[in-house]
Amino acid sequence: MSEARTRHTRVEGSGVVQVTGELIATRRAGAYHHLTFVAPGLAELARPGQFVALAVGGETSANLLRRCFSIHKVSPSGTYGGTVDVVISAVGAGTEWLSTLRAHDEVDIVGPLGRPFPLPSEPVVTRFVTEPLAEAEPDWTWAVEAGAGGMGAIQSVSGGTTLLAEILPVARVQRAFNARLCARVSFAGLGTQAQVTLPGGYANVSQTSVLAEGLVRFRRGKRLEPVLSFGAGILYLAAEGHEMAPYIGGNAYRISAAADAGVGLRMPLRPRRVELGFELHALVAEPYPVVRFTQSEVARAGRPSLLASITLLGGI
Repeated sequence: MSEARTRHTRVEGSGVVQVTGELIATRRAGAYHHLTFVAPGLAELARPGQFVALAVGGETSANLLRRCFSIHKVSPSGTYGGTVDVVISAVGAGTEWLSTLRAHDEVDIVGPLGRPFPLPSEPVVTRFVTEPLAEAEPDWTWAVEAGAGGMGAIQSVSGGTTLLAEILPVARVQRAFNARLCARVSFAGLGTQAQVTLPGGYANVSQTSVLAEGLVRFRRGKRLEPVLSFGAGILYLAAEGHEMAPYIGGNAYRISAAADAGVGLRMPLRPRRVELGFELHALVAEPYPVVRFTQSEVARAGRPSLLASITLLGGI
């Protein structure tokens, strides 16, 4: 670094200087960025408790306001002269720009600012009396979820296919292990019946599913939280046959093993307590249930059965 590259302006009587500081070191410190600037004149004046104001965005930037940071460390003398260290968190346009700086980039710095405090010459015991701070509301561990969904089986008649829709209640109980992973038990059933209509009769078809699922949450705490789930359980299909004379309709049911995969979005209404959820699931059963009419297959489920749901979740 050359002397000519460092601008040094002092406001007489104020103990404040304005310098063009050169970045000589940058490193990550967990979620933060540790920056070291050569700032001759400023480093020599800095005292405990003071801060500096950094211009951001470069000379042509629309960011007119400086960003202020407490001084982390100063070294009045060194290989390049006096240095000032600051630690920043990239949470906005200005600090994002600072976090992208590389060695030898320059930043306009004003400081030291603020009222310094003296360091005690002897060891002291200090007691602070404060009011307890309001803690962030903890995330839920258990949650109950309830809502409604639409579930569809497939009707197959004369080479064509139709989705048979049912409206049914959806209920879930969830246990969160951390911010990302959950386990839950899901129930969907006891709703309306889909009707398969054929010449000479019809059948009412209903589906019920009970699943144990694992759930992965993404972007926890954001406005929209994507979720991904996988599960296994049972699919129960019941059919009530109604046929015209001389035939007699019959009732039948089938219980099959089922595997499920789903995707969805959560929208926090009250952070970490109340959430609105939208999910879409595909459920595959083995053996898959079939509805037959005079020995011909007219409808089937679990290849796959589709479930779309909207629910409200309350955390405990």
